[in-house]
Amino acid sequence: MISYKFSSVSSVTNHQKNSNEKAHYELLSKYNLYDHTINCAICAIDIAEKKKLPSLTKETLILLALLHDFGKEPTIAGKYGDIEIEATKTKHNIYSKYFAKSFLRKHVGKNINEENFEIVVNTLENHHYFGVKQTLFLKLLREADTAARDAEEEFALNRIEIHSKSSRSKI
Repeated sequence: MISYKFSSVSSVTNHQKNSNEKAHYELLSKYNLYDHTINCAICAIDIAEKKKLPSLTKETLILLALLHDFGKEPTIAGKYGDIEIEATKTKHNIYSKYFAKSFLRKHVGKNINEENFEIVVNTLENHHYFGVKQTLFLKLLREADTAARDAEEEFALNRIEIHSKSSRSKI
């Protein structure tokens, strides 16, 4: 059985270009892939409920939230890393797509129709490409991912502030 390391992998990749991005990376790098995946799924549920999305749309959004960053996990990235891909800033979205294709075919099979299958794999592939057609699921996944990142950043900033206050009170 394959063992994945979601809890020991950072949820963000280190692509910062300037000091602002470095500070942002430092905050978010405290969140592992497991925590970010769960946070994104929770945000997807909240969005689906607030928008009163139909059941199938809600389920598909939650599936996307759970799978969207799987390609950052080293075992998964290594498995699909030899696939020839046009050079991109980040490839985790491509690896997530290939993982999802394999997983869904093997474990979901005939329980997912071809249209939903294509929606899932295309959304995973394109969730970081902003030059592509904005589909409902791309919009919803990006909204959930952004909401999760915003919550993680706010929580990290509050932890730093609380830690700073407690450190000062000991002086």
